[in-house]
Amino acid sequence: MSSGLERLLTDSGFQARDLTGIPAKAAAARARIATRRKNSLSYLEGGGSAVRIGVVATDFELEENPGPSDQDNPCGKCTLCLEG
Repeated sequence: MSSGLERLLTDSGFQARDLTGIPAKAAAARARIATRRKNSLSYLEGGGSAVRIGVVATDFELEENPGPSDQDNPCGKCTLCLEG
Protein backbone atom coordinates (compact mmCIF):
# COMPACT_ATOMS: atom_id res chain seq x y z
CA MET A 1 0.00 0.00 0.00
CA SER A 2 2.65 2.53 1.03
CA SER A 3 4.86 1.47 -1.86
CA GLY A 4 2.09 2.47 -4.29
CA LEU A 5 2.00 5.96 -2.82
CA GLU A 6 5.80 6.07 -2.85
CA ARG A 7 5.77 5.20 -6.57
CA LEU A 8 3.10 7.81 -7.33
CA LEU A 9 5.09 10.53 -5.55
CA THR A 10 8.43 9.64 -7.14
CA ASP A 11 6.81 9.40 -10.59
CA SER A 12 5.51 12.95 -9.96
CA GLY A 13 9.02 14.23 -9.23
CA PHE A 14 8.95 14.17 -5.42
CA GLN A 15 11.25 12.32 -3.08
CA ALA A 16 9.46 9.56 -1.19
CA ARG A 17 10.38 6.59 0.92
CA ASP A 18 8.11 3.81 2.16
CA LEU A 19 8.65 3.51 5.91
CA THR A 20 7.06 0.11 6.41
CA GLY A 21 8.24 -1.21 9.73
CA ILE A 22 7.84 1.90 11.84
CA PRO A 23 4.88 2.04 14.27
CA ALA A 24 2.20 3.28 11.85
CA LYS A 25 -0.52 3.65 14.51
CA ALA A 26 1.69 5.93 16.59
CA ALA A 27 2.74 7.90 13.50
CA ALA A 28 -0.90 8.37 12.45
CA ALA A 29 -1.86 9.55 15.93
CA ARG A 30 1.08 11.94 16.11
CA ALA A 31 0.22 13.34 12.66
CA ARG A 32 -3.36 13.81 13.90
CA ILE A 33 -4.72 11.55 11.18
CA ALA A 34 -6.14 9.05 13.64
CA THR A 35 -6.86 8.62 17.33
CA ARG A 36 -5.87 5.60 19.36
CA ARG A 37 -8.49 4.22 21.66
CA LYS A 38 -8.35 2.11 24.80
CA ASN A 39 -8.50 -1.10 22.75
CA SER A 40 -5.26 -0.04 20.94
CA LEU A 41 -7.02 0.34 17.59
CA SER A 42 -6.60 3.47 15.52
CA TYR A 43 -9.76 5.25 14.43
CA LEU A 44 -10.10 7.58 11.47
CA GLU A 45 -12.94 10.07 11.33
CA GLY A 46 -15.52 8.69 8.92
CA GLY A 47 -13.63 5.41 8.56
CA GLY A 48 -13.78 3.83 11.98
CA SER A 49 -11.16 1.23 12.82
CA ALA A 50 -11.43 -0.85 9.62
CA VAL A 51 -8.47 0.86 7.96
CA ARG A 52 -4.91 0.02 6.98
CA ILE A 53 -2.28 2.60 7.79
CA GLY A 54 0.95 3.01 5.87
CA VAL A 55 3.75 5.53 6.32
CA VAL A 56 5.64 7.40 3.59
CA ALA A 57 8.22 10.14 4.13
CA THR A 58 8.20 12.72 1.34
CA ASP A 59 9.17 16.25 0.39
CA PHE A 60 5.65 16.80 -1.01
CA GLU A 61 4.33 19.78 0.94
CA LEU A 62 1.08 19.12 2.78
CA GLU A 63 -1.23 21.49 4.57
CA GLU A 64 -1.23 21.22 8.35
CA ASN A 65 -3.82 18.73 9.53
CA PRO A 66 -5.98 20.13 12.34
CA GLY A 67 -7.48 16.65 12.79
CA PRO A 68 -8.22 14.79 16.00
CA SER A 69 -5.73 14.12 18.77
CA ASP A 70 -5.70 11.51 21.47
CA GLN A 71 -7.10 14.17 23.78
CA ASP A 72 -10.19 14.20 21.53
CA ASN A 73 -10.81 10.55 22.40
CA PRO A 74 -14.57 10.15 22.93
CA CYS A 75 -14.24 7.01 25.09
CA GLY A 76 -14.28 8.82 28.42
CA LYS A 77 -14.75 6.20 31.14
CA CYS A 78 -16.26 3.63 28.77
CA THR A 79 -14.45 0.26 28.76
CA LEU A 80 -16.87 -1.88 26.72
CA CYS A 81 -14.26 -2.70 24.06
CA LEU A 82 -11.86 -3.90 26.75
CA GLU A 83 -14.46 -6.09 28.40
CA GLY A 84 -15.56 -7.79 25.15
